[in-house]
Amino acid sequence: MLWWPDRQSDRADLRRLLDAIRGACGKVIMTSRSIEDWLKPSQRFQVLLGGLDGEERQEYCEVILRELVLRVNRERLSTESLRT
Repeated sequence: MLWWPDRQSDRADLRRLLDAIRGACGKVIMTSRSIEDWLKPSQRFQVLLGGLDGEERQEYCEVILRELVLRVNRERLSTESLRT
């Protein structure tokens, strides 16, 4: 799922979800170019991926998707459609 929590209510919903699933068997992977300090320290673990160029970042994302057996419909994927 691709999502930008840019409203306060979206962020509150995400914090509640993360609190609710804490200690469960699943994991949530979120990526951001920002610190996302609106999340509590217990709700985030920062992994710095400095040094990856555009193609390397794309390859890294492809590995994650492949390992999680997830597919992205690239025909439907556009930045504009994700923000609305």
